[in-house]
Amino acid sequence: LTWMNYPYLSVETEVSPATIGMNDTVDVTIRLTGDGYELQPDPIDVVLCTDRSGSMLFDNPDRMHSVREAAKTFVDQFAENHDRAATVSFGRNGTISRPGENSGIDTDEIDNNYTYPKTYSDYATLDIELTYDLEEVKEALDGIVPDHGTPLRQGLKISIDHLTSKAKNGSVRAVVLLSDGDYNWYGDPLARGSSGSNDPTYYWDYWDRTTKYYKFTGLSTQDLSVYAMNNNITIYSIGYADTISQGGKDTLRILAESTGGKYYDGNAANIEAIYTEIAGELKTEAGVNTTMTVLDKVEVNKAPIDAFKVFDYRHENGVSTYILNKSGNGTILYEGTIDQT
Repeated sequence: LTWMNYPYLSVETEVSPATIGMNDTVDVTIRLTGDGYELQPDPIDVVLCTDRSGSMLFDNPDRMHSVREAAKTFVDQFAENHDRAATVSFGRNGTISRPGENSGIDTDEIDNNYTYPKTYSDYATLDIELTYDLEEVKEALDGIVPDHGTPLRQGLKISIDHLTSKAKNGSVRAVVLLSDGDYNWYGDPLARGSSGSNDPTYYWDYWDRTTKYYKFTGLSTQDLSVYAMNNNITIYSIGYADTISQGGKDTLRILAESTGGKYYDGNAANIEAIYTEIAGELKTEAGVNTTMTVLDKVEVNKAPIDAFKVFDYRHENGVSTYILNKSGNGTILYEGTIDQT
């Protein structure tokens, strides 16, 4: 009889056969067994920061439809009463009588259902604070109404501010940032060049991507990637559709990779898979932090060689790399096989 009141993780490995010839296949099996009262992942606090500019009404169905449905699938990946999510959106300030009103988009070009008129208190808004009520988060996503302007810098700043002040101690903190066009109002999120006009929508200062930025008060750094890093926040960024320039994509990539996150090129066909992958990244970060070496040196013609120089990973769909991921109360969050090439 063994009593454990601490997290316990055991690892078993098998390699079969022990000796193979050139181009033969070897099966490597890894078993992870968790036990103990407190064995559970860290909580996750994530902000979905989403573009609501007029161009999100393009395509059929609208880009906003594809994005928000994928984002709702993302929210479904997390554990109730354990992980929290919030939403921030950025676009038009004030009352929007109908979607695309200030973007020159006719009503017959809109291929989605929106609830309007809608009034936004600022160019970027915290639409719902971090909450365990994930259904409420999905309702907030449904409530987004797109119109003119892309104040990405302010949207990201609000997202980081909220995580900095409201995230739990020890939680995994992340912003998932999506935009389908080049940012303009508020200028460069990386604060390249010099500070511009006190009017964050002044066209001549903030239309160029890298020469001006709106200066926020109370920050020790105006570079929002550094601001995020200083607060242990990871940014995952998505450049959606083909209306965003290479320079815009490069900025999104820098924001993500400099904080330890990833950048993705998104479209209607892959956006759900992107959000699902990001959710997996966050859950992996929140899980038990353990490493192991299955194959270190392999003897080839009696000489030890690094295993990675000898073996290639080959995924067999439905057979290899089986994952069973459960929440603390036993709810199955994910079951199936994944390709880890």
